[in-house]
Amino acid sequence: MLISTEVKIMNFSHDARTLINIVCGLVEKKELDLFQRGPEIDRLIQIHESHRGNLCSALKARLREVEELGGVELITQKDVWALIEEIWNRNTSIFSETEQAVLRESLLGPGIGIRDLAARSKLSYSQARRAVQRLRRAEVLRMEGALNASKLGLERVLVILEAPELVLSSPYITKTLFVDGSEPLVLLVATLPSERISDLLDMIRSLRSTSARASAWKLSAGQSRFNGKYCKPRVGWEFDKFHWSTQIRKSDSEIIVSDSSLVEERIHFTPADLKIIDELVANFDATANEIVNATGLSDSTAFRKRASLVEDKVVVPRTRVRVPFLADRVLVLSDPECAGNILTAWKLLPVTYLTKLVNLETSEKRVLQMAALPPGTSEGLIEALANWMSRVDDYSAHTISAGTEDTFKADAMFYRRERAWKWNQGDFFDARSFQRSRREAEKGIIPVDLA
Repeated sequence: MLISTEVKIMNFSHDARTLINIVCGLVEKKELDLFQRGPEIDRLIQIHESHRGNLCSALKARLREVEELGGVELITQKDVWALIEEIWNRNTSIFSETEQAVLRESLLGPGIGIRDLAARSKLSYSQARRAVQRLRRAEVLRMEGALNASKLGLERVLVILEAPELVLSSPYITKTLFVDGSEPLVLLVATLPSERISDLLDMIRSLRSTSARASAWKLSAGQSRFNGKYCKPRVGWEFDKFHWSTQIRKSDSEIIVSDSSLVEERIHFTPADLKIIDELVANFDATANEIVNATGLSDSTAFRKRASLVEDKVVVPRTRVRVPFLADRVLVLSDPECAGNILTAWKLLPVTYLTKLVNLETSEKRVLQMAALPPGTSEGLIEALANWMSRVDDYSAHTISAGTEDTFKADAMFYRRERAWKWNQGDFFDARSFQRSRREAEKGIIPVDLA
């Protein structure tokens, strides 16, 4: 047994022993003797299948390291789970050059096929296919859909609240970011009917009595990028603060971001359309058969409407990259000139996102940049920025402490009879206390982008 022969000093709870034995049983391809297969076992199987190398051996080695440090009286199942997640986060976040190329090109060209992906990455078809399979199995790479808001009569808005006492909550609000500190910052991403923008602005004005400042900004679709500059083979991610500092202001770069403000012809959609839209947002590669199973629509309806919605670009492909080890998030708000000055350096960071903002009341323009970084490195990056930026530079940099993320449900938010988006401020918007909203947010699910 693992416990008695290799880790002799520490005591393990019964559940901890069971969990360790399950891990090693999976590696040794033993049949699981389980009364019930639940989410935890499914998660463990997913970790085992996407882990590069021997998960059992890695867990044993990590337990021995803990044992050598001494002072541990009892290891619980929760402790073992934390170790497994720690091992997996590091392991699955180390990418080969092939995988890095696939991640980079997948973000630059959402929805491209493997053959085109291979050509753009300068890889063989089989290399690209294996890399995609491994990255998808680890859920590092996902293909989702993004709403073409203008064709649905929707607008994407970013609400920024400074030192708020109250925070808006609504099915129309899909993402929330929290910045802690003496003057906390809250950023809310809303997808709402275009004709209701004035109503939202009225709500924002009402919040100004309970906030140091409250503003609303038109939000462009934005651009995400991946860069493996600071990922060392077989070692992992190590942000080089000194090197990165030398790249700041290296050259000015033009900010190029897709613009969501283009007015397009609004498509008239049916209840069946809305069901399929929601499925494509969750999984853009969903087949007609998968859509039938999820929605209850007929085969012909699912096939025909899926093809039409994709062809008309009501839902467009969106590549989602989530690197488990990159737990820190940094956000920079600045004027366009300042953003251009640091863009060359910003693109060197592991996973980045850039989008343009236009104030809905004053037409002021800003640029928002986000980055996912290795744990404990966000403060170093912010310090490097402060050391190189001039006092006249119009920017602010923040470490994001926690967040929430939901999906806009088109089918649930549409009145089928009236053929209009639901809108009743009393029913669909709630002003909650900042403290309550902050307590419910989590560090582990901070969005990497605002798309």
